[in-house]
Amino acid sequence: MNSSHKLSALAAAISLSLALPAAAETYTVNTTADTPIAPKSSAPSLSLRDAIDMANASVDVADTIAFDESLAGETITLTQGPLEITDTLTINGLGADQLAISGGDTQGIMLITASTDINDITLKNATSISSERPGGAILIDGKPAAPDQVSPTKVNVNNSVITGNNAQDCAAIFNYYSELVITNSTISGNTATDISGSICNIFAPLTITNSSI
Repeated sequence: MNSSHKLSALAAAISLSLALPAAAETYTVNTTADTPIAPKSSAPSLSLRDAIDMANASVDVADTIAFDESLAGETITLTQGPLEITDTLTINGLGADQLAISGGDTQGIMLITASTDINDITLKNATSISSERPGGAILIDGKPAAPDQVSPTKVNVNNSVITGNNAQDCAAIFNYYSELVITNSTISGNTATDISGSICNIFAPLTITNSSI
């Protein structure tokens, strides 16, 4: 093959590799720590916060977070602020009676701005006392880029428990614009000092199936 043909073949290969979408990843959390672990890609332990950061970095890819069986019966207590989810993500817990994420009575648990599935986990003991940050456990902001657009964001809560959370407003979930679907879940024992101890749902469809609220 002459040099011009080699260059053409190389250019075609590069073009093809650039066109292929990134593959979805599954990140398995194996520690209850909430401190950053670096380098994330090679560390023997992977925290939930680092797993979410890695998933956020792979933009437009629907990644999954799982948990090692060694975490059964454990609680991940957040110390670094709410977990920020900015790209499509599925979080698969070990069962609502087997794994919990706690705000440690000092902070919210999740700030969600992208489509997210939350499965088989407990969210508890979050605290948000500011009206500027409603939603004790979960704050969902799916506001579209333009007023005439429909939000592409959808959040599913499945087989999960949201309990023991506190906020000035909307102690369990504050949802703004996103479609919210709650299935086979329990939302109870949450307290607000002003508006709603459970869910505030604004400019968005809400579906609740086989759940206790």
